[in-house]
Amino acid sequence: MKINLLKPEAQPIFEAFLSVLDRNGLRYLILETIRTQEVQDAYYAQGRESIEEINRLRKIAGLHLLDAEKAKQIITKVRHTLHQDGVAADIVPILADGSIPWAITEENAQLWLSFGRLGIEAGLEWGGAWKPLNQFGIGWDAAHYQLLETPSLKDRLMSSFSQDAPLGLANGKMGFCLFAFWLARHEKNKKYQEVAENLLEEVFNEASQTRSIDLMNGLAGIGLAIRYLLKESHAKGSPNEILGDVDNAIFKQLSYSIYLDNINSLSLIQILYYLCLRINDQKEGSESEYLYRELIIATVNHIYQKADASFFEEPPLYGFNYLLPQFLFVLGRIYELNFYNYRIVKILEDVGMYVLSMLPRLHANRLFLMWGMDSVMRHIDVGGWSSHIQLLKDRLDVNMILDEELRSRNIYIDGGASGVYLLLSALQKYFSENDVQQWTTKIIDKIESSDIWTLVEREPEYLMRNRGLFSGLCGVFMALTDAKSKHA
Repeated sequence: MKINLLKPEAQPIFEAFLSVLDRNGLRYLILETIRTQEVQDAYYAQGRESIEEINRLRKIAGLHLLDAEKAKQIITKVRHTLHQDGVAADIVPILADGSIPWAITEENAQLWLSFGRLGIEAGLEWGGAWKPLNQFGIGWDAAHYQLLETPSLKDRLMSSFSQDAPLGLANGKMGFCLFAFWLARHEKNKKYQEVAENLLEEVFNEASQTRSIDLMNGLAGIGLAIRYLLKESHAKGSPNEILGDVDNAIFKQLSYSIYLDNINSLSLIQILYYLCLRINDQKEGSESEYLYRELIIATVNHIYQKADASFFEEPPLYGFNYLLPQFLFVLGRIYELNFYNYRIVKILEDVGMYVLSMLPRLHANRLFLMWGMDSVMRHIDVGGWSSHIQLLKDRLDVNMILDEELRSRNIYIDGGASGVYLLLSALQKYFSENDVQQWTTKIIDKIESSDIWTLVEREPEYLMRNRGLFSGLCGVFMALTDAKSKHA
């Protein structure tokens, strides 16, 4: 049976179609299922090339030769068809006298329409619905049926962004927006560009209603992403003009203890990173630069004064809730700004006794701590830190991270394989090129073999819950694409 030649995913749908034809007493003939490129080339030449060329191609394809009249008839509009992909078939009705009603007339049009309706109801796309339609409402390829094209996961992800979501960067509209702009440019897709622009407009309209100022879910994250979009020319404008209201809200909450005391240390560390970027947008020697400096100084001191033993503890799981590496990273960025270095050096000396005594239990957290320490050492050589970075490296087993510490579904940036890839990329100088290549290949395999992909296909709600930038598929797509491009 020709249906058995189709791909496995197409066979049950076509079989269901044929069964319903049988139940309705409708006779049919399966003309063709799978088709080679040689056959398609010969079909495409018909009505376009000379009869000599047409028959030359038909001979190559193993088809019978045509006469001059039939050679003039165009029978396909495409050079590639889903027949070649094994998901299409040509099926025609058979009349009571055993003939095939090739010419659609008033007498047989209803029969063709019945076939098409039953094919559509079975879950197929019918070529007879393709425009232009004739006077009977039937399109140009009434014998053709094909598997409905399933929207790609990226298309489904893009479509999901129109549904209700929080506003933030980590798992909300701002993160969706950043991903959509990135994907539109990467794939040169105008439809994705429109999605990105609509999301950005929604963020601008709703940002004034946001009270949180943290980076994950609040205004600092929105400001960080918008600044990135401006720098990458996805959007146009002055950062200081566009982000003025965002920064005013952040200044207000960091300047008054009634707000400041309710913001946790992790959020303050991440807000500090945003402020370190924004001060670079200010004119040197300006009043605004002075205000950013004072706010950075006050905030870093507030964080350090609040720090207790728990501030330096390793969390039980790998992820963004590990404070110490992120604090070290931000201290390095502040030192780079070169206006509070004496205090940063003193803090690093005090923190050093904790840092140098730490060997995190999880290998992923060892890698995270290496990243934080390296961020400091890029700007200042702190005594004993180079040796401790070497110790962490010597006691680090990346395969242990990928094989044992991260489960199949741990593929996201926050707490997953995508985040491990980003850390390894930032720390490449500590490892051999061969090791980085092997680990990256393993990360790609781990991400692509995760059962998350099955879950998002089977359970639409799972996609909705796991579409974010930091803890969802948006970030995974970006990290995976980067990994494949650099380590192909």
